[in-house]
Amino acid sequence: MKCKYCDKDSRDWFLFIPYADHHCAKCGQPLCEDHRKHTYQYDMENPGYTKPMDLCHECYNERDNKVESVIAVKSNHIGGHNIVDEKGYIETGFEFENYDNAIWDLKFNAQLKGANAITNLKTISHQHKDDNYIYKKWTAGGNLVVIEKHSS
Repeated sequence: MKCKYCDKDSRDWFLFIPYADHHCAKCGQPLCEDHRKHTYQYDMENPGYTKPMDLCHECYNERDNKVESVIAVKSNHIGGHNIVDEKGYIETGFEFENYDNAIWDLKFNAQLKGANAITNLKTISHQHKDDNYIYKKWTAGGNLVVIEKHSS
């Protein structure tokens, strides 16, 4: 099959035999090696487990835009908005190398669960020691909510 962006084949070959056909996990379009963004999808059935997936550029960017639109605050309210639904508390399933990745992961899982905001955001640093070197890893947690702007 031809890639949605170019004329390259979307299949992997071994000894002239195709053994894997790559396509976008969201839109289903075929993708060659040069035009797929390899990423991970959290398995909501098994927290703490990820499964690999490929996305086309449009679907990858759409996912990132949805994640970036999730509001995260440390307080229990968001100015100018009403909380219309509470989805429960969530924590990241992994420890991350930096603070920003822990927040991104929390926002990603929030939008998968239908929330557009996180209240009572908490970030926790975990100190580790490895051969006389001390380093931090991060997790995050918060309450998932659906918000809407106050009506005038």
